[in-house]
Amino acid sequence: MRVLMFGSGVIGTIYGHAFSQSGIDVVHYVRPNKLEQLNDGIQLHLLDGRRKTGIHIQNYKPNLVDELPSFDEFDLVIVSLRHYQLKSVLPLLAKNLGRADILFFNHLWTDTSVIDEFLPQDKYIWGFPSAGGGFYQMPNLILKGALMDFIYLGEMNGKNSERIMSISKLFEQVGIKVKVQKNMQHWLWKQFSLNAGISTVAMKAGGTEKLMSSIPYIRRAVLCIREALIVSKARGVNVKQFFDARVFFLPSWIAALAFWATLKTNRYQREIFKYYNHAEEIQRIYDDVMDMGKELKVKMPILDSMANDIKQSSNVHVKNKIS
Repeated sequence: MRVLMFGSGVIGTIYGHAFSQSGIDVVHYVRPNKLEQLNDGIQLHLLDGRRKTGIHIQNYKPNLVDELPSFDEFDLVIVSLRHYQLKSVLPLLAKNLGRADILFFNHLWTDTSVIDEFLPQDKYIWGFPSAGGGFYQMPNLILKGALMDFIYLGEMNGKNSERIMSISKLFEQVGIKVKVQKNMQHWLWKQFSLNAGISTVAMKAGGTEKLMSSIPYIRRAVLCIREALIVSKARGVNVKQFFDARVFFLPSWIAALAFWATLKTNRYQREIFKYYNHAEEIQRIYDDVMDMGKELKVKMPILDSMANDIKQSSNVHVKNKIS
């Protein structure tokens, strides 16, 4: 089995390392300026949910190429990007189509029409990772994060295809269970809504760690998530079919306590949240939910009240990054 990872970001690195550890041939396509940066490899400090024995420290020296090879050379191509970056890579993916299926491994808030302009539906499938982390240069490149022992996967047409079984077998080979979704489009919209509520309040709180330790902030996140889920509901999603969405329609203090308890006991999810602080992505997720809500005439008073906080936090992040 040969797998091409489109990039060497957090998700691509964590799963690329997991695959290569199990003897799967993994190649990372990266920008030319990344070759030298990654020449000495990446030291992973990974809380690994497959082992449940604490943080593992290992060096991963990925096989890198800076020219995109033909997809005929691979069995699977995994593309994990921020949702607003996806459109920019579609022409390149279309140019290199081959026998390999493409697994998009990230958020989606639109329908698939923008992808279908470039790729036939029988060439791509959608999944969602259960991992996260952040890179640090100190002085060698370090990735600190967590990997849980499951992912989500589904055909956008809802069918249970042969490639679902093939991709599931690949992940199961490395100790990762696959949770197949009957309506992957609706699952992705639900997940986007959850992320919108959590990340928006995390920005206001001054970071995810401050959010996770404050029940009042968590309650505010519950209310924001609820509004974002109502936007998904207005798009036709039966949000209450998803257990992790139903809880946010309980009385807000009860939901907040339940969420706080989950974060206290689920160290893997807590670790993933801890490293999630990409201000531009949070701003874009917030804007996308707000735009859709306004288009569908959904009332979102709490999310709407967060607009200035999000903008100010995003501006501070940009200034700090520049300085």
